[in-house]
Amino acid sequence: SGEVEPRSARVFILYADATWIGPVSPEIIISAFENNKANWANVLDVDFSRDLWRGGNIRLNLLSSDNLRDTRGKGPMAPDLEIFSAIEEESSALTLFIFGVSQKIGFSDVFLGVRNVNEDYFDTPWNSLFTSPSNGLYPCISEGYPLADAPRSALCLHTEMQFSERWLYKSSLYNGVATNDWLRVFNFRPRKQGLLAISELSYSGREGSYVGSYHLGTVFGDCYDEERGKKVKNDSFWLLAEQPLYYSRSGQTLQLLLQGGYSTAGSCRGYFGIGTIWRGLFQESDYVGLLAQRSFHDEGDETDWEFTYAMECGPATIQPALHLLFGGNKTRAIGVLKVVMEFN
Repeated sequence: SGEVEPRSARVFILYADATWIGPVSPEIIISAFENNKANWANVLDVDFSRDLWRGGNIRLNLLSSDNLRDTRGKGPMAPDLEIFSAIEEESSALTLFIFGVSQKIGFSDVFLGVRNVNEDYFDTPWNSLFTSPSNGLYPCISEGYPLADAPRSALCLHTEMQFSERWLYKSSLYNGVATNDWLRVFNFRPRKQGLLAISELSYSGREGSYVGSYHLGTVFGDCYDEERGKKVKNDSFWLLAEQPLYYSRSGQTLQLLLQGGYSTAGSCRGYFGIGTIWRGLFQESDYVGLLAQRSFHDEGDETDWEFTYAMECGPATIQPALHLLFGGNKTRAIGVLKVVMEFN
């Protein structure tokens, strides 16, 4: 039987335009909102799946986004190097996010069709908590390839192999150019547009143990670069670790988050991040997170400190976050309010 699920409606509000040189003070943070810019972006995600035969399944996922500043032709507002894609991405009436057929073969799952990298990589529980653009895709990867990153997708062959309860291997082979055009998204033109191969090997400990979740990933691309007008080779790798530090009898947990990546080409050659997450501070399912990230770009280096808090409120998850960006002898403040609604 088929199932239609509007999985999430996300609302973001962002304030920026706080620029100063010197130490940070409460007065400066308050002044960030006196001369502010603001944006509002809505994203609606609808998912449909249906079993076809034994081990076979068809899936359709549609994405619709509305960016207020883009609709009004005002352009980007956040002056960071990594770009807050959830806020700055252009509006898209209806995007074919995922569409294809999967088949289970032994301990493997194989998918063929249109797909998006956000569906399979960098989506671990603690990494996904933070609102920085780096937690969607590390900048040394997102800036080095024309990835099938939201809201764009590309034709893909995706395989997952569950060797054991703890070990998982993922591999994706994408057409080298991603798009949100319903017709061009089915293109497979490796000679002209190139290919992009992503893989990840991960190990996850059991729930409640002090063995965490560890991920090693690689990206090999020979993709068409629109600015250069030719295919460009680039190789990258990344590391992601989520390490439990403390469990209390009442269910509270403290986690350590470690991130890192390197690229042989592209405008961002390196990136690392370290953060902590505390779950269950005021209620069983709330989260407090602090994350420091450093990225190395051709235009200069940038540091992003993020403090965020997320709590469940009925069918909604409400999450305010504050970013302090340091780079180019300037300090900027970005405030984000994120609301996620789940409809099952």
